[in-house]
Amino acid sequence: MKFAPVLFIIFVVGCTNSQNAPKKITISASWLDSIKSKSDTHYIRHYRNTDFVKAEYFVNRKDTTICQVMKDSSGNIRQVIVAKENRKLFFAEYYKNGQLISFLPVGPDGKYNGIATYYYENGTVKNTGLYSEGFRAGKWSNYNEDGHLVSTDVYSSSGELEKTIK
Repeated sequence: MKFAPVLFIIFVVGCTNSQNAPKKITISASWLDSIKSKSDTHYIRHYRNTDFVKAEYFVNRKDTTICQVMKDSSGNIRQVIVAKENRKLFFAEYYKNGQLISFLPVGPDGKYNGIATYYYENGTVKNTGLYSEGFRAGKWSNYNEDGHLVSTDVYSSSGELEKTIK
């Protein structure tokens, strides 16, 4: 898949933030333009939902890739999903101001796998931890909006919360 290395670079490098200071992470317009330009089919679907009122689909029939861009009533991008052969390759959500809500790495099986990061609207890391086979696993660090660690949650391999350490 041509998009996978690009997606990895755009979001993993952009999400790296060792000091947990606010950092606005938004969708890359050039990356999205690249997907649009490689698509041979484009269509729009309207919804009667308050969060998403319009979905734009960009289809590349040659490599069977579909990119879904969900927008709110103001035209702001709120969610992007890239899939191939009914398997999710990429998923990201955004606040109304364009800030990334979460970066969730997707494994070859279409399940969340790897280090995930959730953000507050101001760009500060909200929490971070590992997904395994689509479930939260191991230790998850939780931060307040000022970037200070407030607790750690420990999850079993089946995604059950085992304990919270304050």
